[in-house]
Amino acid sequence: MATLANSKNTVILPFQQAIKQHIGPAARILGLVKLKHFFDLIQLENLQANPRESKKSDITLEIQESLEDNSDIFPILSKGVLIASTNAVELDRDHRYKLTFENREIEGILDGGHNTLAIGRFILSQVLELPNEKRELKEAKDFQSYKKLYRKHFAAQEAFLKDPSNLQIAEILIPVELLIPQSSSDFVLREFIELIPQVQEARNKNAQLTSKTWANHEGLFEELKRYLDTDLAMNIEWKANAGGTIDVGNLLALAWIPLTVLMADTDEEFKALEGKTISCLSPVQTYNSKASVLNRYVDLLKSPQVGSFDGDTNKYVLKHEGVKSALKVVGDLPRLYEAVYDSLPGIYNQMGKWSSMESVASEMGKGKLPLKKFTFTPAELYVPEGFIAPFIYAFRALLEVRNGSVEWITDPFEFLAEQGDSFGQAYYDILQDKGGDPQKVGKANMSYASLYDHFRFALASR
Repeated sequence: MATLANSKNTVILPFQQAIKQHIGPAARILGLVKLKHFFDLIQLENLQANPRESKKSDITLEIQESLEDNSDIFPILSKGVLIASTNAVELDRDHRYKLTFENREIEGILDGGHNTLAIGRFILSQVLELPNEKRELKEAKDFQSYKKLYRKHFAAQEAFLKDPSNLQIAEILIPVELLIPQSSSDFVLREFIELIPQVQEARNKNAQLTSKTWANHEGLFEELKRYLDTDLAMNIEWKANAGGTIDVGNLLALAWIPLTVLMADTDEEFKALEGKTISCLSPVQTYNSKASVLNRYVDLLKSPQVGSFDGDTNKYVLKHEGVKSALKVVGDLPRLYEAVYDSLPGIYNQMGKWSSMESVASEMGKGKLPLKKFTFTPAELYVPEGFIAPFIYAFRALLEVRNGSVEWITDPFEFLAEQGDSFGQAYYDILQDKGGDPQKVGKANMSYASLYDHFRFALASR
């Protein structure tokens, strides 16, 4: 077995058939690591340095099958894992490396989380025999739930891998790529640390890492998380495969309401990293272009005027007070969105019959109560997103920039309760003009402009 040093973040990892290359500030070791040694590496891992969330999937099951059926050629079938360590010592000429992982944001397994999960599950599958134990493994869907079983059955796994009768399994070879500093000089170490985030981004982009996952890894959602209701924040899917029932794009679409107020009502010109001016999204874009909603948000949060990159944590830190204030407003918007959901049928029913619209009737005809977008609580009537988007966006009229901060002019919930019915004719006309088609309503600039003007008038007339 590989030797674990006294530190909980240190492991001695022997390589087989290794070659060493020198590239810039890094030394790259390419080789094979026996399964029994890789098992010890897993003990230290939480995959924090790997931006992608590793979950049980068809991919991990295929990797497990390869270990089971084609173990002798597994290094050819698998790309293996990529490891980085800023504190590495080569112990002898046989490519034994003592690795210490100090900053878990950039050290440990950078790429290959799904391989790691599959390898770990494979080892457990060889050890667990009782039906309830096998059921626990089957239900362990992600790396964190797997690690609970890893710790629970650690002794049994260790004994299995030490047993000479299991030598063929214990010595299955895993392809591993290791990046370490080329020397111990401060200059080289600093360059190596600066290189790792580039490697993380490049390797995971090659693996089609989603933009939201990378944005989350860079800390671009941290301020948003602060202002959300705790239960809602837990249900947002901030990165791919991390669970959560609400796509972060739904929240960012709402975020552009206060962000647009900030950007439109100040003289400040925001610049992206490459120098291009960042413009506001149009109301229609917030409805029908989740990619634009996310990408423009990332550009804004990475703008030198808005965020600064912290080399110690490899995350962006929000420093712009105006943007902070806009994101604080976002904390109110999911609840406001659902208040609008509840109000719209009654507002419309002053002039027409909500349930008679085909888009509503067809959904209600399915016999299931519709669920609201952010709380997933049952609703009495179905309200399509395209019918909500122009109305929720009109609340921009109730926001202003005061001393550099975005603030409500009046309480939006009270405004909705007091003034909502006054928009009945305007709202009815908008929906009728588009034949009651939610897509056409949500994609028409006039829908947004009309309701926004009516909100402004209502506010001024109070």
